[in-house]
Amino acid sequence: MLGPGYNPDSILNYYHPKLYDEAIAFMGEIILPAADVGKQNAKMEYIKKKLGIEVDQIEAPDFNFMEKRENRYNTICIFNVLEHLQNPLWFMKCMKYLLNDNGKIFLSACSRPQVFWSKDHFIEYTPEHLQKWILMPLGLEITRLKYHSAFRHRVMTNNWSNMVGLRPLLRLFFRVTILYEIKLSAS
Repeated sequence: MLGPGYNPDSILNYYHPKLYDEAIAFMGEIILPAADVGKQNAKMEYIKKKLGIEVDQIEAPDFNFMEKRENRYNTICIFNVLEHLQNPLWFMKCMKYLLNDNGKIFLSACSRPQVFWSKDHFIEYTPEHLQKWILMPLGLEITRLKYHSAFRHRVMTNNWSNMVGLRPLLRLFFRVTILYEIKLSAS
């Protein structure tokens, strides 16, 4: 079974490295200590290698019921995990607990019309929905966001098997993934 954040090495060939470079540019300097939440994946391996940094890997048998941990981090990366969870509020509460006061969470999450949702996603988030129902109750806020051109980079890979049918064609016209920078609320 594929878990949240799963992205095997073979997927690195599916996504174009420019996609990962886009995420690195958005994050800017990663202030250590840092953690990556989810299954070990090619995206974070690429980022660690490119930046020459060490990052703790946080995995759990079930992120819906993740236990609080003692380590604290200045940077927490959560790539493609939230949309797979039945209990995202609890998960983000655990992430807030791991975050140092001036730390940042970098999160990527899908945001598409429901007709395009993956069968493995419980929900996909608009920035407004994420802020109102998940972050604001926890005292967290979105400080920046960037629409991530994931599908455009998939087209650049020349993996034409992903281009068969109407849904892939229509995805060209919809923003697919959003990168967020999240911090503790100022108030």
